[in-house]
Parts: sequence; structure tokens; C-alpha cells
Amino acid sequence: MNRWEISLFYNPAAVVITLAHAWAAFAILPIYVSLEKIDRSLLEASRDLGENTFMTFLRV
Repeated sequence: MNRWEISLFYNPAAVVITLAHAWAAFAILPIYVSLEKIDRSLLEASRDLGENTFMTFLRV
């Protein structure tokens, strides 16, 4: 290892990146499950009334 590689280990930034990667699944999975429970007819009604995708996501 050279001195540039060793700087990637054992520092606070490496710990934050590792923990974010490790815990991402525990954050993403519940969000995905709750979004899958949204009634599709509400999304279709929102689109029929002229709302764009982003605003549909925010309001429904």
C-alpha cells in the first residue's frame, strides 16, 4: 500500500461511507414497501387531472 491508499482507511469519512452503505437497505426497503401499497387508481386519477409525476409523488 502506498500512502494514498492508507488514507482511505481508519478515518471518519470512511466510517460514514461504510455505515451509510450498510444501513441503506434498512432505509430503502420500508420506503419501497410503503410506496408499493399506494392505490394505482389514485395515481391514474392524478395523471388524468393533469398533474405531473413529481407532484403526484408529493401529493399522493
